[in-house]
Amino acid sequence: MRNLQYVILVSLCLILSSCAHHDITMYSPGYNQPINGYLEGTPFLGTAKVHVTMPDGQKLNGWATFYWGAGYKQELATIVGKHGKFVFAKHGQFAFALSQGGQRMCYAKLIGASGTKKLECAADVDPNAGHGVGECVDENEWQYTWHF
Repeated sequence: MRNLQYVILVSLCLILSSCAHHDITMYSPGYNQPINGYLEGTPFLGTAKVHVTMPDGQKLNGWATFYWGAGYKQELATIVGKHGKFVFAKHGQFAFALSQGGQRMCYAKLIGASGTKKLECAADVDPNAGHGVGECVDENEWQYTWHF
């Protein structure tokens, strides 16, 4: 039993310390080729570093934050046993469920080394795979579509 606890603890530490890497592809009507970059973060922490290289060679860096959208809610459902009283499993039936509704979202702000080139990005994110699609807007109000 003690060995099983050790294996579970080590596995959990490896999962939490591993990094997720997603390639970024951005498109804009003003450019013939896609703009490339990558997003790198730690699963379950809700943040990631973002790196994008623009066609003019300027590298933009910043942070992305992942959160639940406006529809976020938590539901608590319980099923109780005998006579409608709240009882524990040995005296009756007990079930507990927690769910999250709404859409997983991402917001990122990127800035170039000179500080003049900036992008603000938002995306809808698949909560299971971590892939997303959304829109970025630069300091000149040009719009880009980004996928990761």
